[in-house]
Amino acid sequence: MESRFVDLAKNEIEKIKPLWESLNRIHLEDSVYWKDHYRNFTFEKRMTFLESFPDEDVKITAVVKGGELAGYCISTVSAGTGEIDSLYLDEKVRNMNLGNRLVELHVDWLKSKDCGKIKVAVSHGHESVLKFYNKQGFFERRIELELKQ
Repeated sequence: MESRFVDLAKNEIEKIKPLWESLNRIHLEDSVYWKDHYRNFTFEKRMTFLESFPDEDVKITAVVKGGELAGYCISTVSAGTGEIDSLYLDEKVRNMNLGNRLVELHVDWLKSKDCGKIKVAVSHGHESVLKFYNKQGFFERRIELELKQ
């Protein structure tokens, strides 16, 4: 059964909600200091950031396998900087090169938008994804700390 990639419009973001919720559960499990944040974080809260971006500065790509959504990637452009904001693949489609292809599609899109810098943030505790991103050409540049209140 072949997988395909489908771009979604911003107003179709709800389609990825179950996948995002799976990713949030992983972040909750992996989190060292921010379990309360992930426990109380909702899809609706997370996706409000997209409202500030014009449609043409948002790319949402879904992975479809067997007629079902099995993964997604969301990227945005702001002031010449591109960011892969969220990426998730269901366990049943991991290790099939789909994540590599998603990143490649999004990096190509971000470059086509003249992004001088392209970045991705990884939550502390979720370092298991660093090797994946390193293979895509992303490397640790700085560590950002946030005051927990």
